[in-house]
Amino acid sequence: MNILLVDDDDLILASIPSLLEILGHHVDTADRGAKALAFLETGPEPDLVIMDVTMPEMGGVETLRRLRAFKPNLPVLLATGNVDAAVEDALAHDPHARVVPKPFTLNQIRTSIQETAGLACD
Repeated sequence: MNILLVDDDDLILASIPSLLEILGHHVDTADRGAKALAFLETGPEPDLVIMDVTMPEMGGVETLRRLRAFKPNLPVLLATGNVDAAVEDALAHDPHARVVPKPFTLNQIRTSIQETAGLACD
């Protein structure tokens, strides 16, 4: 599976791709919401986006809202340590998005990827 990982934390961008590759996935990265949107408009289409909720300039919820304008069915995992009202609202209105708690274990991310990727078939 091709995954786009979006996170502003250098440690996450340095470590999580290797973890996802161990699970058999190919990973591209973006360190900002705007870069993720640019990648999605011009780059190869991922099967899944894993996106941090709290990022400078444009957070994950806003990035999700904007990407839905041109990728309405792309499965998205919002990664967060705090599910607030904005995240709950986004999830309530988006059948192709789920949340994965941060920090997550290998089994949690594996299960979340499988469940979220299955949303593309719904």
